[in-house]
Amino acid sequence: MDQCDCTNEDIGGYDGSSDSLEELQDSSLTIAVKHFYASKELKQSLTPMEHHILFSNICQIMAASKKFLMDLEGQLEESVLISQETMVNQLQQNRDVLHLIRNIESHTDCQRQDLKSFLALPFQRITRIKLLLQNILKKTKPDADSISNLEKAIAAIHEIVTECDKGVRKMEHIEKLVYLDRLLDFGKMKSVPLVVSGRVLLHQGPMRQSGFSSVYLHLFNDLLVISSKKYWFQHAGFTVVDHAEFPRHVKVEHVQTELLGPPPDSFLLHLSKSHTGQPTTMKLAAETRSDTEVWMKLLQCKR
Repeated sequence: MDQCDCTNEDIGGYDGSSDSLEELQDSSLTIAVKHFYASKELKQSLTPMEHHILFSNICQIMAASKKFLMDLEGQLEESVLISQETMVNQLQQNRDVLHLIRNIESHTDCQRQDLKSFLALPFQRITRIKLLLQNILKKTKPDADSISNLEKAIAAIHEIVTECDKGVRKMEHIEKLVYLDRLLDFGKMKSVPLVVSGRVLLHQGPMRQSGFSSVYLHLFNDLLVISSKKYWFQHAGFTVVDHAEFPRHVKVEHVQTELLGPPPDSFLLHLSKSHTGQPTTMKLAAETRSDTEVWMKLLQCKR
């Protein structure tokens, strides 16, 4: 979804001065747009992706909220993609951005509410509209002409809320891919772009190899990445050891353990075609039997 573009005219001619603020509507959603979204300093301190994840189409939601009684269905066609919890937490590490946010939050119009509370408003507004319509329907006479329109409006809002939930989950998946993409180092091998439409991270975690070495598995719905953990400048990351298309080139089987043999929670991981184009096999051991069962179930899944 494209990021909405709000001009000063769209949001009441806000120019950052206290005189202009007195002329604005005293609504929380309007404050969220005029103070946070329209902050030039905050926008310059964030990347376009970070700004979009935080605010998404909040301007369109504000406009739709004002006009929904006139044309409820027409004004809320696009789903709301509000998934900012992870992004806000990441921004806490940036002192300059954090300082800007704290300054905006200290404005009297914000009434001591933080950025997170304002970012939750668009979705809350939609769910409250649904509750409002349901209450109106309860108090409406069964034979009233407006019953049909109310039921249609409630059904439309329910569909929007459902799409919102799907949008939030989609954004969460994308955020995980973007974050992991920054941590994976493919070294000299040909890198694989992780942020691909439809790709979802299913599971990841450490595994023990034969001896004392260990690897890290990152399982996606269409890809398996095997890496080793690395550290640099007090930050952790991963060096990719191998990768293969999943489930097409991935197969697992239990290991028959014997005395002095491999750990009882071991299994064989077969890659019929790895990044080199050749087959490879690894003997891995999970931390616990339950971990092994989880990995076996996921890796044996035929999608």
